[in-house]
Amino acid sequence: DGMETLLGRMPDHAPDGLRTRLRERSRVLPVPVTPRATPNGARDPGLILWNHRWEYDKAPEVFTEALLRLRAVGADFRLALLGARPAKAPEALQRLRATLGDRIVADGKLPRGEYEALLGQAAIVVSTALHEFQGLAVLEATAAGATPLVPDALAYREQYPDTCRYPAGNVAALTEHLHAWLQHGAPAAPDVRAWTPEHLEPRWEQALDHLVTGRPRHPRVSRG
Repeated sequence: DGMETLLGRMPDHAPDGLRTRLRERSRVLPVPVTPRATPNGARDPGLILWNHRWEYDKAPEVFTEALLRLRAVGADFRLALLGARPAKAPEALQRLRATLGDRIVADGKLPRGEYEALLGQAAIVVSTALHEFQGLAVLEATAAGATPLVPDALAYREQYPDTCRYPAGNVAALTEHLHAWLQHGAPAAPDVRAWTPEHLEPRWEQALDHLVTGRPRHPRVSRG
């Protein structure tokens, strides 16, 4: 669709029928997410996880503003602030450290084992992304049992039910959802088995075989 829009702006020399030709030769295959074994300890119903880059395209300022509003209404919660960040902490992260430092249980890009342990403890994983291809970080956390709260946009519409989405960029709606989940418990994490290797690797194998041989192959049911 984006290509069609772009070609529509070109004054001349735009190829005819390019969208149709490319659609016939293309397919979209997601990146498989492998569920990780998580500790058997109790999940913390008040632990909110952020596991994204602290960059502008993830809109961390929306996340920060929602948390500050939660504090203002007396909500009880804790924070795991993960993900890569620049050498100079962005303003959104600085505000959280300054105002909610006593609630932060983790702050930094952690070794894989510690990261996966927090995925197994968090009740809620939040995204405020403006740009996302597949949302691997949220998928990883959801596969570990955290309930996602994500913008009603991007790839998230294909992955998560309405109960897990809020209007993109709407701080008030994000705050309201979080407050309700903290008070009454988050919904059960949605089933994301369709995004695991068991379901996706046969599709990749079929596509790669077709690419190499020019002949489609019936995908295997599972890897056994």
